[in-house]
Amino acid sequence: MRIFVIFLMLFVFTPGAWAQGHAAPSQEEQVYICPMHPHITGKKGDHCPICGMTLVPKVSDPGQEEEPTRKPEEKKTETQGALHIDPVYVQALGVRTGEVAHRTFGTKIRAFGRITPSTRGEYTVSVRAGGLVRALKTAAIGDSVKRGDFLFTLYSSELVVAQQDYLSRATSGAHRLRILGMDETAIAQLDREKKILYDVPFHAQSDGIVTELNVREGSSVEEGDTVLKIQDFSRVWVEAQLPAKDMGAVKPMDPATVQNPQTGAARSARVDFVSPELDEATRTGTVRLVLENTDGALRPGQYLDVVFTIDPKKRLSVPTGAILYDARGAHVIKALGDGYFSLAAIKTGASGDGYTEILSGLSHADQVVVTGQFLIDAESTLRGGSMQMSGPDQGKSGGAHVH
Repeated sequence: MRIFVIFLMLFVFTPGAWAQGHAAPSQEEQVYICPMHPHITGKKGDHCPICGMTLVPKVSDPGQEEEPTRKPEEKKTETQGALHIDPVYVQALGVRTGEVAHRTFGTKIRAFGRITPSTRGEYTVSVRAGGLVRALKTAAIGDSVKRGDFLFTLYSSELVVAQQDYLSRATSGAHRLRILGMDETAIAQLDREKKILYDVPFHAQSDGIVTELNVREGSSVEEGDTVLKIQDFSRVWVEAQLPAKDMGAVKPMDPATVQNPQTGAARSARVDFVSPELDEATRTGTVRLVLENTDGALRPGQYLDVVFTIDPKKRLSVPTGAILYDARGAHVIKALGDGYFSLAAIKTGASGDGYTEILSGLSHADQVVVTGQFLIDAESTLRGGSMQMSGPDQGKSGGAHVH
């Protein structure tokens, strides 16, 4: 008796088909649809004529049942003429969306660059009076020196006479000593000791590496001879060759990134110089970058990948992969929500960092389809072109449909 009462209560108070006095649909009344093409309907066991998939029972969409009860003014105007796909099947298609947003980037120009020593970091040690190199502290190319380090001594009869004049105060000899190549450290020693330095010491005027050495201890030198060269590698140049068409876009102080193609290590740099000339044979020009190299990892002769960033600024943009191109021009598929999609014609600008600037056709915070847009476009075509085109070219086309 108790079981019968419970069954009766369920029959009376359960909403749905029983409460309305209707029986549940039989197996013969069940509608079957294609999972990939929901507009294809049939019976159990049928196959989709498009993809060949077996039809499955159609699941009622609560959202569609409630649609008739919505007031007309509550419907979004933008869904008019839009393509509707059941959200379940949207997920099955692997559709992914991205936001239209303002992002900072600029146009990218890529080139190869070669590291060269900076001539601003090169220091030449030469003699201005003939004599004899008696002591040579720096004896090999590659020796590292610091500013003020002792390099070598020079015996020169001309320097001896100049020191005698200086100590006697017969003339303003300090100026003459400098002309003959004595550095301030040696002159200070002369002032302090008040006696002639027969072996005049020469000192490094900058930090660096000895890259050229033309004497040995005991060598004689003539006026104007270069004894050695010191190169500071803590800052190097990268010389990149750009085609003539790109030379006008690059300007001094523009940012750039250099990357070692072998290790992938990247560094930031700035444009230092843009050559006003082109190589007649290659029709390319040289753009020079300044690159910090305090760790000494960059070596002259090494090649690097160089990426110049032109006119970086905040731009309204979408992921570049979201844009479709065909005879109608550039366009995207907007995701309107609840399974609705529409086409939007756009005008594009600069591209960089995986994004493309949108000049017109979209607004900030719009959602566009990034992956799966080809499937949606194909689905629209199968339905007879149900997506209307909106965007900057509407005035010319009068509202195109997808075909």
